[in-house]
Amino acid sequence: MHALSHETLLFLIAHILGDYHLQSEKISERKNSTVERLRHVGIHLMLMFPISLWMHVKGYPVQGWLLWILLGASHYLFDALISQLRKSKSDETLYLLDQVAHVALVVLLCELLFHTPLQSPLSSEQLRWILLFVLITKPANVTFKKLFRRYQLVPRSANPIHVRETVETEPGAGALIGNLERVLSAIFLSVGQYGAIGLIYTAKSIARFKQIEENRRFAEYYLIGTLYSILYVVLVYFILIVGVI
Repeated sequence: MHALSHETLLFLIAHILGDYHLQSEKISERKNSTVERLRHVGIHLMLMFPISLWMHVKGYPVQGWLLWILLGASHYLFDALISQLRKSKSDETLYLLDQVAHVALVVLLCELLFHTPLQSPLSSEQLRWILLFVLITKPANVTFKKLFRRYQLVPRSANPIHVRETVETEPGAGALIGNLERVLSAIFLSVGQYGAIGLIYTAKSIARFKQIEENRRFAEYYLIGTLYSILYVVLVYFILIVGVI
């Protein structure tokens, strides 16, 4: 059952864009600074502004601007709280806590406090597909790096041998491949071509065969990444498109 309202989907899209696609790694790392937190919240406010303006035009000015203010203020407060907890909690725990809190608040405020029967120019299905593509690209890559940091292949020393073993691809190539495989997987899921999904990962394995055969650490990391990628896109697809929510 597709229960999420149009405004909830729009605010979720804005949140994901602001937290991932329009946030550089430098801003993410410097959110301990008040200035950087304000800059980050400013990006979110700019993304949410058209949605609140649309709600205003549709006859819900109080709800629209109150959502804009509450979501912006809560985002700053959450980031400040996470900054204070960094000394006592692991990065993985804080990352998950931060994202769950932000998403839960967006859904809570939109659905429970200010639910309105608004209809955007896009259908609910179209908004869900947009949210899916926004989620399965950069957010999937960032989440993988955060949660599986300990398994990442990085040079253990300045020894050229270690560097040669671990750094064999262009920077960003792995992330781009991951994005493409998840996008294609989502498309094939939507048309019921499940066998084609297997071909994607088979082709990927063939391209990496030499590294998998010669480097056990790479093989383990590659398998973790592949299984994560499959699980991620399947979960997001079933939650948003099949209609778990």
